[in-house]
Amino acid sequence: MARLLLYHLIDYRRIFSLIDIVEPFLPIGFQITLQVVSVVRAIQNIVINHKKYSEIMKKVFSLHYS
Repeated sequence: MARLLLYHLIDYRRIFSLIDIVEPFLPIGFQITLQVVSVVRAIQNIVINHKKYSEIMKKVFSLHYS
């Protein structure tokens, strides 16, 4: 849990974060945890953005064809 909290405290929008710099020097278990968290966040962002995009397109097409 502390690992996830540490990861969320760092601004994930930056190109290089503290995690990117120190990750190669961390224990393997910690590195794997960070990689799993980043994959889960990426999948979550794809799903959320797809929903938003679909809603916007529905509004655009409903206005266009009505």
